[in-house]
Amino acid sequence: MSLNFATWLGFAAIAATMLMSMVRRHQAKLHALLEGNVEQQQEWLKKKARATRMAQRAARRKAQEEQAFAESRRSVVATANQVAAELEAKE
Repeated sequence: MSLNFATWLGFAAIAATMLMSMVRRHQAKLHALLEGNVEQQQEWLKKKARATRMAQRAARRKAQEEQAFAESRRSVVATANQVAAELEAKE
């Protein structure tokens, strides 16, 4: 009877060891997946930040161009008004 108990105890110890090994491997796989996901998220956040900066830069550039265009248009209108006034003064 003690030999039978010892045999079962040995099998239980082997089974527990195998189960712990399987759990550790599974945890290692999950940990690797989580690390991969974190790295992908960080890369995505970097790309999103870069795209945001590019969009802001483009918006600033567009606003500056529109302002420069408006100023040049005012200058052209002022010059045209000046020329028209000089022509009227000559007549």
